[in-house]
This record gives sequence, structure tokens and C-alpha cells, in this order.
Amino acid sequence: MGFAKEVKKKLPEIAVSLGITAITAFFASQTVKNFFSNLFVGDEENISIDEVSNYMNNATEEPVPA
Repeated sequence: MGFAKEVKKKLPEIAVSLGITAITAFFASQTVKNFFSNLFVGDEENISIDEVSNYMNNATEEPVPA
């Protein structure tokens, strides 16, 4: 019975700890998800592969004047 009373006393602490852990885990997972989606999908702001290949195809090999 002593153990149950101790656990009952600690329940608010345990609940707060679990809540903080859950919130932290949620935000961490969102951050990781956003990181990977930006990494692999890319945003409109990023340069596309087509733009890079067009630039490379249209680039001339003339020397730059000093």
C-alpha cells in the first residue's frame, strides 16, 4: 500500500513530465519531417535541376576579361 500512495503523490509530476516529453517529441518529429521534406522535395525558392542544366548547356567557355 505504501508504494501506491507514493505513486499517487507523484502522479502530477509524472503527468507533467510525460506531457513535456510528448510535446517535445511531437515538435522534434515535425522538425525532422520538415527538414527531410525540404531536403528531398525542395521549395519554390530553391534552384531546380532543370535550371542548372539549362545554365550549364547555355554557358560559353569564353575567358572572363580581366
